[in-house]
Order: sequence, then structure tokens, then C-alpha cells
Amino acid sequence: MNRRGFVFGAVLVVMASGCYDTDRYVPAGPDSPDGTQTSPILELTAAPSAIRASGGAHAMITARIDPRSSVKTLKFSTTRGTLSGNGRTTSTTEPAIDVPASDSGVATVDLLSSAQAGLATVTASITLPEGATSRTFTRTVDVMFTAVASSDVITLAVSPTSADADGASQVSLIATLLPEVAAANTTVTFTASAGDFATNKDSSSLSPQAQVPISGGVATAQLVAPQQPATVLVSALVGTFKATTQVSFRRAAPDTIFVQPARSTVMRVGETIEITVYLVRDVGQTATNTVVTYEARDSAGAIRGTFLAPTLAVVDPTDDSTFKRLKSTATFDPDDAMPVGATTITVSSVGKSASTVVQVN
Repeated sequence: MNRRGFVFGAVLVVMASGCYDTDRYVPAGPDSPDGTQTSPILELTAAPSAIRASGGAHAMITARIDPRSSVKTLKFSTTRGTLSGNGRTTSTTEPAIDVPASDSGVATVDLLSSAQAGLATVTASITLPEGATSRTFTRTVDVMFTAVASSDVITLAVSPTSADADGASQVSLIATLLPEVAAANTTVTFTASAGDFATNKDSSSLSPQAQVPISGGVATAQLVAPQQPATVLVSALVGTFKATTQVSFRRAAPDTIFVQPARSTVMRVGETIEITVYLVRDVGQTATNTVVTYEARDSAGAIRGTFLAPTLAVVDPTDDSTFKRLKSTATFDPDDAMPVGATTITVSSVGKSASTVVQVN
């Protein structure tokens, strides 16, 4: 070949090499020995590469593509956790989301951990046209979701730790959350084995339960005491993480005792008189089936007479108030040797007492 022909051939080679489509053909090299397509996804990274399996920890996934690529939208998916980007979030119905790369070839998504420990594999893919068909290229990166104990995610405190079982006293249940978990959730579910919740009650639940909003990383519920003594198991649940503790509700004693004889006089021979006792609390209701003791003394201080069929104090059926008084009765039978005159009848219950005077004739 003469020199002119050699130059012309070289010009054709240069022109051909300057007009190829970078998405369909690249010059032969280590990554494309036959001159076919090579992946435009240059790298896929995760920062950090390990996060807590708390349901609220985050890792940033960054894909870098060749900015010369004719296709700049990547599809992201993950085997664990949730991805968010470009206003979209993966779900069971949308397992992959499309995210455009910037002019410099960078696309990012946020990976939110699940509450189950394990390896999350994030995949980024891009599909390029190849003649009448297309070809998809992928890269993957792994993020480890490390196990986390419930006690590191949620703690539960009660204040006070004990109260009266009067159906009205309240105990605060205070759930404190790991900040990342508080940010990823809106409510905490509180449950109790007895009692009731003052607010935020879940009426669909058969047992006492409340759905309480999270504010400042804390959720607080007010547990209303049951009307019978009990050790109540309480719990706070967020996601799959649960904290439990106990609250002790003791028997509710009366604040005031009223004693009422059926009449003011009784014959010492051949007559009896009914004594009625009422137990009342300033807050709530005295625990039912409370023991009441009866005693009668004459003017000299000697114990006299007997009390027949004393009953435990139970809810007075004639009381229509929310928190009912308790009622106990007994029949006082003077003895034949009692001196005529004033007799003091004293009733006692759970450290409280009250007296009245009847005239024995």
C-alpha cells in the first residue's frame, strides 16, 4: 500500500472509533475483550455497612454510574429492610423503586433496618438498550442488621410502683424509646392484666389496652386501679420490642366509717337491734368483702352483749353513685345482766373506727 492509501485507511479507523455508542459498544479492553457492552454501574456502596436491627436504624446506599450513560435511572431493591428514595418506598406491593442519577452519575437511597437481625443485600440495576432488545446490569452491596435486645430499644417505668385497688387511683406507665425507634414509630401499645386505661383506650381489645402517641421519645399511659387487690402485669410494645413490669394494687381501706343503729333504744331482755355500717373512701371505692368488727361496752367500760350474723362489707345496692359505699350489718343482742343506761357500740375496719350510743332499757 502506498503512503496515501495508508493515511486514508487510518482516517477511516479514527472516524469509526469516534462514533460508537458507549452504551452498546466499547473498545476492546480487560473489561470488554470482545467490544460488547460493559456495566455503566461503576460502584455501589453502603455507609455504614452495619446497623442495628431496631426497625429504625438507617444506612445510605450510593450508586455511581458512568455519567456518559444514555440511561440514568436505576432500580433499587433489598432483601431485608425498606428502601426510600425519589419519593418512593419499597413495600410488599412495590419491591423495587426507580431513582434517577444526578448529572454527575450519583443516585442515593435510604435503607431502613427491619427488626429482624440478618444480612440485607441491596441491588442496584440499570437496563440499557441493545439493538432490538435490552440488557440489564446489576451490582449488590451488603448491610448487616445486628441483633438488638428489647431492653436497648424500650424501657418501662411505673410511678408510683403501688397504689390502692379502689377503681380510681392512677399509676403512670412511662415508656422510653431508643431515638431511632421513636422516630420510626408513632405510638406505643400498652397492655395490663387488670384495671383500665384512663385515655387512649383501644376499645377493640378484650383486655385493657391503650395506643399512646410518642412525644419526645417517650409515651406515657395512665393505668386506673382495679377494684380488687392484684399484682398487675403491664407491658409496653413498639414494633416487635416489648418491655414488661408489675404494679402492686393493695386492698383499698376506707377513709371514713359511719355506724347507724336501727333505733336509739333497745330493751335488754327480749329485744335486739340492727346495726348498719357504711365504709366510704374519699377517692374510689373500698375493696369489697372487707371485714368489720363490732363491740359494745357499758358505761363502766365492760364489754357487753353479743353481735349476731355480722357480715363482710360489700357494695351497697342502694347506692347509685359511680364509686359505691360498702355496707355491713350485724344484730346487737344485749345480755340480761347489762346495766340500764348508755351503751357505746364501736365498729372497726382496716384501722378505722366509729362509734354510736344506744340506750339499753
